[in-house]
Amino acid sequence: RASMITRMDEGIGRLLDVLRQMRLETNTAVFFSSVNGPRREGGWDPGFFNSTGSLRGLQGTVYEGGLRMPLIARWPSRIAPGRVSDFVWSAQDFFPTAVAVAGSRALENRDGISMAPMLLGGAQTNRHELLYWESRQSGLQQAVRIADWKGVRTNATAALELYNLKADPGETRNLIGDPAHADI
Repeated sequence: RASMITRMDEGIGRLLDVLRQMRLETNTAVFFSSVNGPRREGGWDPGFFNSTGSLRGLQGTVYEGGLRMPLIARWPSRIAPGRVSDFVWSAQDFFPTAVAVAGSRALENRDGISMAPMLLGGAQTNRHELLYWESRQSGLQQAVRIADWKGVRTNATAALELYNLKADPGETRNLIGDPAHADI
C-alpha cells in the first residue's frame, strides 16, 4: 500500500509538472478523490496504516469508514489554497460540479448537485435533503443521512441505530433509546 501511495503521489506530481510546463497550471482544475474505504481482500490489513482513522467500518459497509471519501480540488486561479470544508457530498455530485467548473450547464434530470459555489468560496445554497446507501456485501445494510443525523440498519432484522455525525463521526454512540434524544 505504501508503494502504491508513493507511485500515485509521483504520478500526480508529474501531471502538475506538465500543466506548469504548458502554462496551464493556474487555470486548470484538478480534482482528486478516493474509493470508499479500505478493504481486507488480498491480505490487506486496514488497521496497519490506520486507514479509516477513528471512523467505523470498511468498504462495503454503510458506516462512515466505508462511505466517507476525500475530495481535493486544486485550481490556483479560482480556489483558495488550504481551505477545508465539511460540506457533505456524494460521488454523484462530481459530474454536475465538473460541468459547472467547465462553464457549461448540467443536463436536466441528472442525479447530484454542483459543488462549484462552495469550491469557489461562495455560498452553497443547494444541499442534499438526504443521502441513502444500501449494501448487500455482508447481508442487507442500509443507511440514511439527513443533515448531521444518520440512521443505520445492518441487516433486515436488526434494530435501527442512530448517530449524530457532527458529535460522533466514528459512530460509537448509538442514540436510539438515549433519554436525551427521546424526541427523535
